[in-house]
Amino acid sequence: MENDDEATARRRWAGEQATANCKIEGFEPSARFLEQSERIVRGEITPEQAIEEIKARIRERHANNGNRK
Repeated sequence: MENDDEATARRRWAGEQATANCKIEGFEPSARFLEQSERIVRGEITPEQAIEEIKARIRERHANNGNRK
């Protein structure tokens, strides 16, 4: 079983690889995305929780845009 330091290092490496792949494709991650990624690395949230947070932000944005009509 891996310890917390190994798990954090593994998550950090995976996050760095994902960010690098995005940049190769021409995408520049937002500060919000990078902060959320760091929370995953630290083990504060799971990737699944991050996805749910993103979905909630999208729903909120759509609701707010609907009120502008």
